[in-house]
Amino acid sequence: MTPPVLLVTGGSGLLGTAIRAHVAAHGGWEVVAPSHGEVDVCDPAAVSAAFNARRPAAVIHCAYVREDRAVNVDGARVVARCAAAAGARLVHMSTDVVFAGRETPYTEDDAPDPVHDYGRAKADAEREVMAAHAGAVMVRTSLMYGGADSAPVRMVLDAAAGRTETAFFADEFRSVAHVSDMAAAVVALAGMDVAGPLHVAGPEPVSRLDFARAVCRAHGLPETAVRGSTLAQAGLSRPGNLVLDSSRAGSLGVPMPGACGARLGTG
Repeated sequence: MTPPVLLVTGGSGLLGTAIRAHVAAHGGWEVVAPSHGEVDVCDPAAVSAAFNARRPAAVIHCAYVREDRAVNVDGARVVARCAAAAGARLVHMSTDVVFAGRETPYTEDDAPDPVHDYGRAKADAEREVMAAHAGAVMVRTSLMYGGADSAPVRMVLDAAAGRTETAFFADEFRSVAHVSDMAAAVVALAGMDVAGPLHVAGPEPVSRLDFARAVCRAHGLPETAVRGSTLAQAGLSRPGNLVLDSSRAGSLGVPMPGACGARLGTG
């Protein structure tokens, strides 16, 4: 029996690559992951043609460009409209930076209050997606990392090797999650009847400094190879505590990311 089609936008990115690897290992879907050159998510005709050609049962929308509002907002709206028109399940990837940061973890009932352009674009994308596709699930996650080539880990290794001058902040907390764990979660959600915002992230608050030190340990480097600081010392105004409460997703049976200490150094 032919498996249902899972369309993945941004399929060559960190999460998209992990999704393809997860499905290759576990089956259940036929993954279609067109490149940006093949399907521009901002082009309604191109996206509609992709849906008509492959008839996906579900879509995981991972495509984004941090500094490109058109991709982040308009592209999300186009994909959501096409998914709704096709009757396809939609898993839309969002982020913790739709929030401003506070001392207590955020739940799905908290209203977004972003403080920078990327966060505002992702919050706007959430509204556009839900307006276009009421059955979509908006997965808010945190800093995703993978092997040595993933950006968060590479940033640490470059700093430890002296290739860059980067400080890691002791007062900047995220719910970090390994990308392979996130792939398992969002593929599971592609087959679940869950709608609206859903937090899926790591189980523990981890500071950027502690994360950097953990990367060093995983790669046989001394923790002192990275330099610590604070947001205040660096003169930066950006969210400090962006911790997500993922208990709702866990209660629904979504496979949850593990603690970062056990996952660092893996691909």
